[in-house]
Amino acid sequence: MTHERQAAVFGPDPWLSTGRHRLFSRLLVGIERYTDPVAVGEVLRAAEADALITTIDVQQRHSAVPLLALHDQLDLGRYVWLGTTSFAGSPDEAVATARALRSSLGIDLLKLDVRDNRQRPDTEGTLVAARGLLAEGFSVLPFIEPDVDVALTLQDLGCCAIRLMAAPVASFRGIVDPD
Repeated sequence: MTHERQAAVFGPDPWLSTGRHRLFSRLLVGIERYTDPVAVGEVLRAAEADALITTIDVQQRHSAVPLLALHDQLDLGRYVWLGTTSFAGSPDEAVATARALRSSLGIDLLKLDVRDNRQRPDTEGTLVAARGLLAEGFSVLPFIEPDVDVALTLQDLGCCAIRLMAAPVASFRGIVDPD
């Protein structure tokens, strides 16, 4: 999408500016679970998103679309690439994933997900990983349960945005607690 089209659709100002990244669309499309590059291309074009989310499963537990296959479907340079640690089971694994994303794909904007075995945010693990990643120069968007003290701590650490859990991950329940 051209800058003019972005401004027409989303307004002239990005909702997030961090480092070299500017995000206009609030729709961030995760491609880490897709296995078909054609479907990824169709979803991204239909969504008019300006960002896509990908990951590396350092434990190799999940399959995903090969990123090279996307090159034939999309002009990948048109998207801001965010990494995610959504497959990580610990703060150490989240940091390892972030480092792998940076070294292999140049990704430094990170959706930090450290979850417990119920797929809920692990507050302590998130704080540990966020501190480490911020010290390494990553731009971090941590995933937390609605908790003002934790959000303020992450803000004070320097996270560029906070993502609040509205419902358990993959529950399809919508916002469980509107307060």
